Amino acid sequence: MIKLFFGRTECGKSYLAELLSKKQKKVIFYDYAHCFTQGEIVNDFSTMNFVYLLKKYGGSKNLNKKFSLIFRKPDLMTHEVGAEKVSYFVKMLGLSYGYRKLTGSDMLTFLVDEADKVISLKSSDLIRLTAQAGRHENIALWAISQRPMKLHPDIRDNAHEIYAFPVGKNKIYEETFGKKISTELADNKFPKYHYYYYNENGVIKKINKNGKEVRR
Repeated sequence: MIKLFFGRTECGKSYLAELLSKKQKKVIFYDYAHCFTQGEIVNDFSTMNFVYLLKKYGGSKNLNKKFSLIFRKPDLMTHEVGAEKVSYFVKMLGLSYGYRKLTGSDMLTFLVDEADKVISLKSSDLIRLTAQAGRHENIALWAISQRPMKLHPDIRDNAHEIYAFPVGKNKIYEETFGKKISTELADNKFPKYHYYYYNENGVIKKINKNGKEVRR
């Protein structure tokens, strides 16, 4: 399961992602901009700490365990290195539960902030490979980005849901929602905290700041 949250700065995309994540049993945040608060903060990116966390939260004995971990890289570490380390941990944690053992809201949700900046174009990119493994490794990827066109196409093209907040005109919005809605989302007059929702079945809804559908 891949969910994408697109939009400008302070449009509400990160708030919505964190709000929806509360319905998930197991959540791992890669907190690029230090904007998430609903969980245990993890600053220690050492191998020893990752092994400790894997034992604490992983394995068949923890299939029903609920947790939320917010990873924030050390100051002297680059985001490229930090994101890869967390992605590897997520992959190992997902595998520890057994092949396709978790479904729906029980899946391990990997929420990546500023995803276009940390998911590289390298064939070996761990976040992208983790997303492709998906349900086989019990992992759902949620990616937040201000630049839809900069996000790796392997992530964009396999999205199950898109939460589209206002952003400049782009090909992704036009292909997904059509020219009319794409133009509406590029307009600075689009109501604050409103967004359009899309899913893989072709369902499109306009949602207001209270989470209610707006009739079009």
